[in-house]
Amino acid sequence: MKIIKIIAAILIVAVCSQSCQKNNSVPSQVTSSSITDNAKLSEFLTISSIDAQKTAYRLLGSSEKYLVWTDHFKKFENSPALTSGQKEVVKGFMNIISPAFFENDNIANSEAFAILEYKMKQVFDKGDMLLIFGSFKNNKSELSSPVTLVAPVNPPVPPPSTPTCGCDYADDWCLGTSYCGGSTGDCSETPSGCGTLLRKACDGLCKDYVPL
Repeated sequence: MKIIKIIAAILIVAVCSQSCQKNNSVPSQVTSSSITDNAKLSEFLTISSIDAQKTAYRLLGSSEKYLVWTDHFKKFENSPALTSGQKEVVKGFMNIISPAFFENDNIANSEAFAILEYKMKQVFDKGDMLLIFGSFKNNKSELSSPVTLVAPVNPPVPPPSTPTCGCDYADDWCLGTSYCGGSTGDCSETPSGCGTLLRKACDGLCKDYVPL
């Protein structure tokens, strides 16, 4: 009987040892997933056009959206260019987002998120809001595409096309003296891609005020 107890004890130790080794090892799928996520992030950030970046962003899954926003906010959370109040708002958004945030409207439309949006508009101007909470760029000079001043000789006539809407009529973030003009068929509306964390619909184009 004593021998049986000893054998049983040895078997328990052996099973525990194997189990502990398994628990301490990193699953291969976790490692490969992390590599894939980092590769996707790097590839995403190489897209220079804001419109193209927004299109690519809409195709990301909730975990990938969380990844790109977390990486983006880290560039600003301790920036010496921001005030303490502005840093507090950035860190507030970092704390509220999660993969679930980007797939559950109940979380994304919470009172806490609405309060953060209110604080954001109190301490940031439109340019900084667009830079930090409405794009993945690093400085304001990247927010507008360069204008080509020299036209090519005998340029081909492109077929007429409708641009994608680039602003939210109800939450105007257009810069300078421009404003968000509601779509009258002059742009293609999208259900997201504008406003805070690109969560709002794009249903207008930024237009310059025409003097009377």
